[in-house]
Amino acid sequence: MIKNSSSNHLGINAPSRNHANDDLLLSRSSIFLLFLSSLAAQGESPAELQREIVLNPDPHSEETAYAQIRKSFGKKSIESPDLFAGNHQNFTHIQIRDDHEAGGCFDFFLHRDLDGDRNKEWPLGKSRQRNEIKGYGGSDEGLKATEGQVTRYTWLFRVNEGMTLTQKFCHFFQLKAVGGNDIATPLFTISGSRSGERDQLELRLQTSDHASWQRIPVCDWKVCQNQWLSCEIIVRFHEEGYLRARIESRDGSISFMKEFPEIDTWREGSEFVRSKWGIYRSLEDRESILQKEDVVSFSQFRIQEWSKLSSVPSLKRQE
Repeated sequence: MIKNSSSNHLGINAPSRNHANDDLLLSRSSIFLLFLSSLAAQGESPAELQREIVLNPDPHSEETAYAQIRKSFGKKSIESPDLFAGNHQNFTHIQIRDDHEAGGCFDFFLHRDLDGDRNKEWPLGKSRQRNEIKGYGGSDEGLKATEGQVTRYTWLFRVNEGMTLTQKFCHFFQLKAVGGNDIATPLFTISGSRSGERDQLELRLQTSDHASWQRIPVCDWKVCQNQWLSCEIIVRFHEEGYLRARIESRDGSISFMKEFPEIDTWREGSEFVRSKWGIYRSLEDRESILQKEDVVSFSQFRIQEWSKLSSVPSLKRQE
């Protein structure tokens, strides 16, 4: 579902949620609304919501998961193995399920020994596999962040119990530039990885020279498994940009927030930055992936374009 707005003020009329089980995000959203409302009362105009894209899986619809995703993200937004010749085609890799906590959710399946990366052949020792949804050139403009744009991404996700990590990458969310000469590496990811002897959920950001990763631990890997996490990423896309990441669990065992002011979130020559959700992982350390099938679930996608960032960095957490 795509909404365009030039007059909706978050501090006055927040977009209504259309899912009865949205309580995982309710508390944080209420704080966001109250803060911006207080700014308005003090004479500072709140940021304006310019555009919004919502994707809430409906388990009671006759439409398939793929059909529902394409309605919001576009016809070519899905990169699941069964959609590519020569890949694992006798299995539907994104399915809809009615979850007792999150309501409708998408289950993203990945099979260690059967799935590949679209129709791409990687060199020996560099193999990887992918099951993702994304913004792309044909998507609505709300999924294509341009220079100077302020975007807020929120969603829920859950990793199945027993999923194991490797020394290599396993991304669940990516922000990646399209166009220009510096597009091979994502700008930012939420990933699972082994760091030394510790398996962890982590943030990854490109360093200032774009040559390596800055890795920020979020939580121990076992802590985040088998529970719904609510995620919020706010970005101003600019060479002197801003990024804030918040990841929280419902039971309070995970409560992570970190700001990155004056961070480079734009690449010279880029057309836009797109978001990607799903599982994208390396198979270089295949023996460390113990299960033949892993599942990561997602729900309640919301991508919002805002008119400005001025009020966002000063937002303080209220207990």
